[in-house]
Amino acid sequence: MKLENQVTSLELSKRLKDLEVKQESLWWWYWNDYREGGKEGWDDSGLIYTGGKFIDGSDEAKIRLGEEDFSEDDQRLHDHNVARSNYISAFTVAELGEMMPKGFASYFRKRLNNWQCIAPYAEPEVPHTHSVTEANARAKMAIYLLENKLI
Repeated sequence: MKLENQVTSLELSKRLKDLEVKQESLWWWYWNDYREGGKEGWDDSGLIYTGGKFIDGSDEAKIRLGEEDFSEDDQRLHDHNVARSNYISAFTVAELGEMMPKGFASYFRKRLNNWQCIAPYAEPEVPHTHSVTEANARAKMAIYLLENKLI
């Protein structure tokens, strides 16, 4: 299975960030501001693994990363990359599950060939969300819950 199918899409990740979801995850979407070969912006994006460490260049990030973890050259390279790149959390299925209230579930619907995220029976007004990947089905549910101030 491709990594892109195991985390939220770039589009849904951007929406979660717009809704002020804390940007803390194992995987991150990034784009470089290098403007090399005519490429710039999100069209030149990819995924990076950080093991849950912050990579946004903030003071909190430097504390989480820990100076002892990096040589001086590593730190310079990291600071350079942070300064020239943008990052958005690419949440995993498990990370999205932790964000949502108890009772929300997702399952694969073989007949329709897609994933569905459903609310518990106690919340019948919450619509089911669907997507080709489980991460995106859960992300759509999280977005609905946030937009409607249910979490």
